[in-house]
Amino acid sequence: MKKIIEALWHETHILPCEESFLANPQYKKLLQTRSTAREKLETALSEKQKCLLSEFDDCGTELSKFCEKEIFVRGFRLGAQLMLEMLSKE
Repeated sequence: MKKIIEALWHETHILPCEESFLANPQYKKLLQTRSTAREKLETALSEKQKCLLSEFDDCGTELSKFCEKEIFVRGFRLGAQLMLEMLSKE
């Protein structure tokens, strides 16, 4: 069952956070703060350190993708369990 739900995530490229987060002023502020800090950090780093920072960023991106997919799967399952409970005659 999990593989079907994961396929739904990958094949449809559902990104539920995009619509709600992009318009959020708090999200925009955090994103800008992070971007500014990253730029300042990059100017202070050597080339070797910049490569390491890039690896760190890539790993962070992969971790975020993994977490988003797992949260989607868990939410989908929870929704299905709620529907089953609502339809049961107990």
